[in-house]
Amino acid sequence: FGGQGLNHISQYNCNSNPSNRVSGFCILTIPDALTLCNSDPNCGGFDVTTNVDWHNAYDVNGQTVVQLFTAGAPTNPTTEWSFYSKPAEICV
Repeated sequence: FGGQGLNHISQYNCNSNPSNRVSGFCILTIPDALTLCNSDPNCGGFDVTTNVDWHNAYDVNGQTVVQLFTAGAPTNPTTEWSFYSKPAEICV
């Protein structure tokens, strides 16, 4: 469901979401990210970083934020990022 040492190269954005922290991307608290990603088939999951400067800039009232990525987006190697992929839907 996830991987370490990678982040996703994508242009997924949620500019229409008032909780989005950065225009042109989709940076949300974890609860908001899960709600949005689970409701959007184009969302592949979210990337999370250990970069302190990134968290200082974007975290909200002590809540960690994550960056959502587009389903099928390519990855880029990096030591500061990990990701969690949304599980595939099971159709019976």
